[in-house]
Amino acid sequence: MSLPAYQSKDKAYEAGIAALAPYLEGSTLSSLSRVNSAFFRVFGGYLWANPIKTIHKSRTPYTKAIKFISQKHGERFTELVQVLDFRPLLRLKENGYWINDFVPNERYFNCNYILNVLVYFKNLKFVVLDDIQNYSNAYYYDNTCPQYSIKPLLLSVSSSVLLDMSAILEADMFANLMYLDISATYHAPAAIASLNNYEFSNLRVLKMSKMRLTKLPRFVLALGLRLWSLDVSNNLLTDNAIDALILHCIKPAISRPEPLPLSVADAVFFDHPPEYTIRGDAQDDMPARRPDSTTPFIEAMLNADDDVSNPLYSHTGLTHLYISSNRLTSVGTRLLLITTNRLQVLDLGAMQSDVDLRMMQVEHATMYHANGPVLMPPSQLERIRVHHSFVTYVPTLTLGSVTHYHEAYIKEAEIFAEGYAWDPNVSYHPLQNHRITHLILTHIPTKSYGILIDHLIALIRKVTKQHQDIERVRSTTVQHRRSPVLLSGLHLLRLEFIHDDGKGGPSSSVSGDKDADTFLERSLGDFSFFGEEEAGESSGRKEKEKKEKKERKGKEKEKVLRDVVAELKAFREKEQPRWPGQLQLVVPARGF
Repeated sequence: MSLPAYQSKDKAYEAGIAALAPYLEGSTLSSLSRVNSAFFRVFGGYLWANPIKTIHKSRTPYTKAIKFISQKHGERFTELVQVLDFRPLLRLKENGYWINDFVPNERYFNCNYILNVLVYFKNLKFVVLDDIQNYSNAYYYDNTCPQYSIKPLLLSVSSSVLLDMSAILEADMFANLMYLDISATYHAPAAIASLNNYEFSNLRVLKMSKMRLTKLPRFVLALGLRLWSLDVSNNLLTDNAIDALILHCIKPAISRPEPLPLSVADAVFFDHPPEYTIRGDAQDDMPARRPDSTTPFIEAMLNADDDVSNPLYSHTGLTHLYISSNRLTSVGTRLLLITTNRLQVLDLGAMQSDVDLRMMQVEHATMYHANGPVLMPPSQLERIRVHHSFVTYVPTLTLGSVTHYHEAYIKEAEIFAEGYAWDPNVSYHPLQNHRITHLILTHIPTKSYGILIDHLIALIRKVTKQHQDIERVRSTTVQHRRSPVLLSGLHLLRLEFIHDDGKGGPSSSVSGDKDADTFLERSLGDFSFFGEEEAGESSGRKEKEKKEKKERKGKEKEKVLRDVVAELKAFREKEQPRWPGQLQLVVPARGF
């Protein structure tokens, strides 16, 4: 047993006054940092570590920001600067209040200028230049400022559309990057190909969305198992990209030995339960889920130790993959889920199905459907974004883009799902998988004949039962230092809807006018110019239709299209017992 550790008097004093720093404004922090050396370390460090965060709250944020990054400062101040994040200033542009301050300084807010003044800050580690456009003007630089050989760990230039990253990354200062976001930058084929000439030996997180990639660049595959987060969403990749990732960037699946017949009670609710096995415990190198978005990554690096024990440096292979909005098929995504169980975060979105549509009498439609293996332990998935058919089995049938659905094909889609109704081998079942905390289902139609609504309501009820089971186990488990971690179950269920494409079926309208179509339908068979035989046939057809209509009256009322969002809201209002998690219904405005 190790002895308890106590802070020294000086460290305890600094920790006490540091608790005040987040609640103080810039001028107060500046005044307190002048009191003594201890106050300078605490309040000066908080003020200067991320200076733009404080500057953007001033009356002239753009003038002060440009003055700060371009003028000479004392070395003891520049040593404290670790983060230059310009996003707060760009958010101010949405408010016209600061327009008089922004216009005179607009020419300085470009990547060329800012990248040239980075060398003024000795310990700069994180640079965020998202949505900053690039201009080819000439600028004045203060040559009297000392320049340092800096090695940033993070560079984010997302949506700087005119920026040629191949010309930026050749600089020696970016050789040690751990996090690189070049999404929606200049994506000419030659510029992307030139990235293959650089070695990113320290890279762990890479984001290259919206760059019209048709295949993965060689340097991505060369990173191998060092890369643990990859975002290549909104590109033109095919299933070949998944094959390449499995071959180069993903470790073999985790295999756990079969436990003895007598296992620990409620073991499914725990992370690595203490089961006795025939061959001993199976060890793996899976760390806890690591942050891979800009702000959480910066915070994690600032608070972590800079050594090999930091899980952000671990060579685990891909654990976070964002590959939605590409040209993938269900064959490729199914292969991915079967091959690896190491992914912790997965964004698949919609993928085209490999089902033969000739059997469904919708030959001209495109079908999007997600089917995969059952996600059960030892699957490490905690967050997944996928087409709703992953749970509901209802595909999306459309005549064009998957951004809309075709209303005339809803019945065919739900008939297809009836063949899988209440299948016990559904890919995600809340009572069999307690590790997934965030489930996002995409491309849900706003209309349904009932099957889709029933599946979604059944999912919410299962999640409610999951929460009750976890609370039961928590109340009966004795907690101590060596207790296994109790899995928390689903926290967030997000349902992303799409609208119909505004078109009927392939033969829904003859004239394009609703009143004309109604008149034509009513007038069919009323009279004939072709003799008594045809008229008799028409009259017989009318009698047959009347007879069928009478028969239908005694049967169950014909199904009508129902509003999925309204039905879910009504269920949620009267739901008992109520699921305490967060249910989000995301319905885009018409035209989007």
